[in-house]
Amino acid sequence: MNVLVDRMVEQGLIDESTARGVLGLLAKGELLTRALLTSGLAEDVLLRFLSKEFQYPYVELDKCTFSKKFLAQFPARVLLDKHVIPLDEGNGYLFTVMSNPFDTSAIDELRLATGRDFKIALAPSTEIDQCIKQYLGVGADTVQSMISEAGENGFQVIDTDTDGDMDLTEAAEGASIIRFVN
Repeated sequence: MNVLVDRMVEQGLIDESTARGVLGLLAKGELLTRALLTSGLAEDVLLRFLSKEFQYPYVELDKCTFSKKFLAQFPARVLLDKHVIPLDEGNGYLFTVMSNPFDTSAIDELRLATGRDFKIALAPSTEIDQCIKQYLGVGADTVQSMISEAGENGFQVIDTDTDGDMDLTEAAEGASIIRFVN
């Protein structure tokens, strides 16, 4: 059995039947966190378990305050897409809250964007999303919904200029909107 799954059974978080189901999902290539959540385990219970196992702090985001100026240093697209939110900085690293400690791509993208190292803490994805919406504003939520709607196909550009004439003011406004979306 998977060591983490064994420990969860030992601690009474899941039963043997659920453990077998999770191991079956793992054998099919499912990620551990997703397999456990699919089995009916609550996200906060899973994250509290993982925080103890890997010695990551578990953060209750409703008790935290964020600075919009601090959050503005980070690409909103990464925060929204990867469900991470930087909390604080200290001793040469940034303390970042995430819901999936196994998603190294989130930290890699933030590291590339900022050139800084990160330490992680855990919190449920719904709390992270709520903080992002609260501190980055409705525009962040709109951008996320646009990204979600675009899916894998990306955005389509539709040319509505049928007569070939283009107003430069309209073109400038369009470019501003495109930069905002990007």
